[in-house]
Amino acid sequence: MKIALVAPAFGQTGGPSVLVKDLAEALTKKGVDVTLFAPADWEPTAKCIPSMPQSLWNMEDFKDQTASLRRNFQMASQTAVLKFQDEFDLIHLNIPSFSAGPLAGAKIPVLLSAHSRIPKDQFWQLKELGAHIVALSQAQAKKLPYDSVIWNGLNLSSIRPSFEPGGYLLTIGRLTDQKGIHTAIAIAKKARVPLIIIGRIGNGDDRQIYFKGEIEPHIDGDNIRHLDTVPHEEIFSYLRSAKALLFPIVRAETFGLVAAEAL
Repeated sequence: MKIALVAPAFGQTGGPSVLVKDLAEALTKKGVDVTLFAPADWEPTAKCIPSMPQSLWNMEDFKDQTASLRRNFQMASQTAVLKFQDEFDLIHLNIPSFSAGPLAGAKIPVLLSAHSRIPKDQFWQLKELGAHIVALSQAQAKKLPYDSVIWNGLNLSSIRPSFEPGGYLLTIGRLTDQKGIHTAIAIAKKARVPLIIIGRIGNGDDRQIYFKGEIEPHIDGDNIRHLDTVPHEEIFSYLRSAKALLFPIVRAETFGLVAAEAL
């Protein structure tokens, strides 16, 4: 079987992007014929066909892009695989929000890993287009009739544990109210332990309002620090040196990858 594995349009810095890259490399090591469709500036060891010239986060004008322009980049990256579909037996998608396009044009089976919550109406739309949708946890699968549950895997060879006490608290994730960053700040202050926040602020109005209102006023560069973008391999270094990971999410997540990485 020949598999076309389609990556997100963002940089290889975390979340679904890292999972897809690791999956392509792990399957390749097991002898599976898989080709990764990813931005040209990714550096996978697996076979790769560029889905776009450069990942979104590395574009110089990223912060100035309109929402419609960014959507166009993402849709183009997800549909690029259709030009090559006759060479494959299966397409594996990973971004539900941009899956309708490639599903509508696909002539071969399509698997979709639901790395984010799928609204009910969108779920049934994707099913009608032929998607075989996989949940990442049993909790996620309880909400809608997913075809299967397959947990995220971790590349344990890239994780080196530490048994020394850390010197700070750590919270990681996109800076939204869902991640409970404001709660992590409150916990750190009450515990009187420094906190490092790793996560992108984002350009959306809701993200900007949340950051400026709930996070930025507390950042002092000492007790509360913020790091915007950190390469994924460096995140493990921060995890090793932390006292604990704070993960005070407001609502249940599809999987919660960083909690598994911290363990």
